Amino acid sequence: MESLGAYLRARREVRELSLDGLLRETRIPRYVGEALEEDRYKDLPAPVFTRGFIRAYLRHLGLPPDEALALFQAGIAPPAPSSPPTEPATDLRRRYLPIAVCLASGTVLSIGLYAYVVLTRPVMVPLPPKPLTAQVPAAPPLEAPGEKAPAPETEAAPLRLVVRATEPTWVRVETDEGEPIQELLPVSAVREWSAQSRFVLTVGNAGGIMLELNGKPLPPLGRSGEVVRDLVLRQATLEAEAGTDAARR
Repeated sequence: MESLGAYLRARREVRELSLDGLLRETRIPRYVGEALEEDRYKDLPAPVFTRGFIRAYLRHLGLPPDEALALFQAGIAPPAPSSPPTEPATDLRRRYLPIAVCLASGTVLSIGLYAYVVLTRPVMVPLPPKPLTAQVPAAPPLEAPGEKAPAPETEAAPLRLVVRATEPTWVRVETDEGEPIQELLPVSAVREWSAQSRFVLTVGNAGGIMLELNGKPLPPLGRSGEVVRDLVLRQATLEAEAGTDAARR
């Protein structure tokens, strides 16, 4: 059967084309073109790329690539494995008979040993269980007459701050000793925070927010566009506001 290299070289020479000219026109690498025409399969790239180069080679010659691809596949196909020689049945029996005898002897020995252990093992008589004694739970301590258990201490009600944005504004809120929260509030945004002792508030547009502390409205912080920094709000703020309202009345 004709090899791939002879097939390609013969078709190229019929058209009086040089290998250099063909490689220059098809942009096939020189080492690939030379390996194809010399049947040096080990110097070729991966089969998927080599098939593409073969198609380009034959397309430039105006020929279909099917026959050349079949020759390439036949050249890279691994040789069929030869079947191992078969041994006569007599040789197989002679080889494996000692192994079968050893396995049968071992099985019989294991069964005899197991039977000996079972028959000679002493019988274990279980001891009678110990009588169970009922455990009476201890009675709870009695309270003295007129004496009442102290009521649990209730934690002080936390502070609740509500911020309503009437204009776009930037706020920074720190609750107690926690991490500060920063946010750019759009118009009509409502935010609520809780704290145990205080808030520290920084506002980028003092005239753009309304504040409520524990449900009580606070006075405006300033004019539109004014910046208020580190304003502390705590329970004393509510008490001061209550005193101011009482003085006004």
